[in-house]
Amino acid sequence: MRKRKKNNKRKKSRLRKKLLLVFLFLLIFLSSILFVFMGFVINNKFIISPVTRQQVEKKITLEQELKKQKIEYSEIRILQDYYIIEIKDNGVALISQNKAIKKQVASLQLIINRLTIEGKRFKKLDFRYDKPLISF
Repeated sequence: MRKRKKNNKRKKSRLRKKLLLVFLFLLIFLSSILFVFMGFVINNKFIISPVTRQQVEKKITLEQELKKQKIEYSEIRILQDYYIIEIKDNGVALISQNKAIKKQVASLQLIINRLTIEGKRFKKLDFRYDKPLISF
């Protein structure tokens, strides 16, 4: 009788160990699948962005207009209701999203040309208001 009890205890102990190993294996396997999936999602940019599709389309339009006007820039950042354009070899231009982008870029080109002729460099051009503000 005692041998049976010992054998039953051993069998239960072995079964518990096997179940624990299977559980740990499944946990490691599932977590590795999760990490691979997260890496795939991040690399393929399935990340929710705070920038709306409309803002991205306007940014593309802005980039195209800057290229048409031959304005060289290093970076465009999107904020709530305006863009910050870092002009190469010059300052920063703030362009409103609520106004016509073509008109603002044309004004930007005109101001840059005039300031270049005069030999002046600006720190900031702000087109968010009725009239552009220039900071030297």
